[in-house]
Amino acid sequence: MSATASPRVPLRTMLAFSAGEPPLNALGTAMAISVQPYFAQDLGVGLIPIAAAFTIVRALDFGVDPVLAVMMDATRTPIGRYRAWMLAGTPILLVSVWMLFMAHRGIGMTWSSGC
Repeated sequence: MSATASPRVPLRTMLAFSAGEPPLNALGTAMAISVQPYFAQDLGVGLIPIAAAFTIVRALDFGVDPVLAVMMDATRTPIGRYRAWMLAGTPILLVSVWMLFMAHRGIGMTWSSGC
């Protein structure tokens, strides 16, 4: 019985794959810490709608995340399986964060531009 050693992944490759995580983790931490007090204190949103919104998003993740994982694993592009998803998701993330921090007083469970 011969054991075949798997090739080692170079440190440079590991760092390249993990480079996107620190900014996303920092954004997630900032969102969890500052969005709720900002909405409650500055925009006057009640704590129940804030908690409900965060709960709904987390509940939707249970169904959406596995579907996205399967889709991502099945994706084949010239730039790789995951880079295309990162490129597609970046503008969505940026617009979503902008909408959260540009919300106006009187906002509720849905967002409107106030136009």
